[in-house]
Amino acid sequence: MKNSNERYLTKDIPISLRVLFLLLLIVISIHLKSQNIISRTASDYPGGSLNSSCSSSPYTGCVITLPPAKYGESYTFTIPLKTGITRSAISFIFTQVSNCSEGSISFTADGKVEMISVSSCFPESSNFIEIDLETINGSDGTSDRQKFHLPILRNPIKVVLVLDISSKMSLPVPGGTDTRWNILKKTVTLFAKKFEKYYQEEDSISIIYYAKDTVMPDSPIGSEFIAITPENHLPTNLKSSEIIQSDLLNQTLKDSSAVGKALLLAKSKLENSDATKIVLLFTDGYQDVKPLVTKFGNKLTNNNFLSNGPCDKSDSIRYYTIGMGDITSIPEIMGEIADANGGITLSTTTGADEGELYNFFQNQFGNLIRGISEPVGSRIIDLSNC
Repeated sequence: MKNSNERYLTKDIPISLRVLFLLLLIVISIHLKSQNIISRTASDYPGGSLNSSCSSSPYTGCVITLPPAKYGESYTFTIPLKTGITRSAISFIFTQVSNCSEGSISFTADGKVEMISVSSCFPESSNFIEIDLETINGSDGTSDRQKFHLPILRNPIKVVLVLDISSKMSLPVPGGTDTRWNILKKTVTLFAKKFEKYYQEEDSISIIYYAKDTVMPDSPIGSEFIAITPENHLPTNLKSSEIIQSDLLNQTLKDSSAVGKALLLAKSKLENSDATKIVLLFTDGYQDVKPLVTKFGNKLTNNNFLSNGPCDKSDSIRYYTIGMGDITSIPEIMGEIADANGGITLSTTTGADEGELYNFFQNQFGNLIRGISEPVGSRIIDLSNC
């Protein structure tokens, strides 16, 4: 009786549906077979990783993170294939989805991802490059596709923001209506968000405000560094950019300008670190509290030095400066500080809104995160002999 019912039910299914079902089984079979070229075994990617979607077919949403490259160094990695696949029978079709803002990545016909040190890729909008790969087996016509992320690592960065809170910051931006201080608050917050976008483990940031004396931020920053949080940081805790934004809102402007004292404090905070050490100074250029930064930008009137120069690895602090004010009020010393200490100076005298200043912060971010000596603005020391 059971067999009779089964035959009756089968007979009752329209032929068109049975054909469609059969075709579906064939398509699924071909699809599963077509995914049998690229390896999705974690041990084949030492130093890399696979997300949970890579654990079983059909691998929808699978992303494989390749072993990382390091900016400024050569790199090569051969995409691994599943056991039994003959590499010479496979065609590799690479598509670089995200761009390099500088440098390049190359791909070989036998499935290698390569960079050379002199033109290594610096990602345009994150700290990795997305790559799509299609493989076609010339022996049986099957194919496979996979998304890869190639992290581009750099040395961790410790940044001290040295920010002017003197009373002159209440003046309007040259050519504009908003105050220098309001625009500074906005652009520093955007700078911090940019840092989160390019997050790398052990990146950190600290702030020193200065007027007549140095002023430390409130807790949780205080006199210490806080870790940069990744852009996708869990909402249970504040992001680093939110902490910085909150602290900026709590500051009030004061008289005078102790630039030299603030820079020496920044130096002391960065010494004895193996990270890339950066001071980013924002000021209108005035200094009227001793010690003053003297001509040539590296020595102060109390005979202390900001650094022993960019070629001294034990004291390799780089000073980047952003100046804002009337064309007659941005002294040459701003450029001298950067020149003498391996950094870059940018200054605006006609910025009518935060757009120009924001671009300056983004340009300086690009400069400091690379740690290179290519000028975006003006005046840069030659580090070729370091």
